[in-house]
Amino acid sequence: MFIIRNKLYQCVVAASNFLIMTSLCFLQADAGVLQLQNQQLVQQTEVQKQAIQDLEEKTKELKERQNSYDDILIAINQHWDQVIVYYQAPVFVDSALYSFCYFFFQM
Repeated sequence: MFIIRNKLYQCVVAASNFLIMTSLCFLQADAGVLQLQNQQLVQQTEVQKQAIQDLEEKTKELKERQNSYDDILIAINQHWDQVIVYYQAPVFVDSALYSFCYFFFQM
């Protein structure tokens, strides 16, 4: 009976050791998979950070260009307003100029 009990104990210990080793292998494999996934996520994050930085720089450049366009449009609008005011103002011709033009075109 003692021998059977001892053999049974050895089988249980061997099975336990096998289960422990198998579990450790799975844990190591899971840790390896998690580490690989973590590396991939870090790389994706770096790519996204760079893309965001590039887009922020492009946005800044476009805003600066838009500001210069706005300044040009403001200047053009001011000059256009001056032209409109000039041509809508009544024209006063002095008599000497009127006489000259009248004489010149009569010829």
